[in-house]
Amino acid sequence: MTSKEMTNKSRLFLITGATGNIGARLTVDLLRNDPRVRVILLVIHLADSCYIGQAHTFLGAYYASLPPVLGKDMNLAKSYLEKGVSINQGNFLPTRLAYARYFQLLSGDQNGYRIVLQAIIDAPQSENQSHALDNAVAKEQAKRLLVRFEDG
Repeated sequence: MTSKEMTNKSRLFLITGATGNIGARLTVDLLRNDPRVRVILLVIHLADSCYIGQAHTFLGAYYASLPPVLGKDMNLAKSYLEKGVSINQGNFLPTRLAYARYFQLLSGDQNGYRIVLQAIIDAPQSENQSHALDNAVAKEQAKRLLVRFEDG
C-alpha cells in the first residue's frame, strides 16, 4: 500500500468517525467502487457461471466479511453464496466451505455450520477430476474447522 493510499484511507476513517452516519454512507459508496468488486460484477454480468460460480462466492464472502459500518449485508452475502453453490450443484466443495464459513458461522447458525462441514467431509469423490485437488483441500479444511469448532 502506498503512502498516498494510506493517507486516503486515514482520511476516510477520520471522516467516518467525525461525521457518523454520513461518513458511513460515504465509506459504503467508496467500497462499491472498489475495483475488485467492479471487476467481479462485470464477470457476473458477462458470464454468470464463470469458473463454476466463484465470482458469486467471492462477493458473498466479501459482503459477509465487511464490518457493519462499512456495509455488511448478510442477506446479500447469502444470496451470492447460494448462487455460487447452485451453479456448481454443490459439487465444488470450496464453494460449500465458503457458505459455511462466511454465512452460517458469521450469522450465528452454529448447527448449520456443523452440518455443512460434516457434509463436506462426507461428500463422495467428485466425478469431475479437474476439481479433485480443490475438493480434497476443502475436505481437509472442513475437518480442521470442525475439530476446532467442537473443541471450543
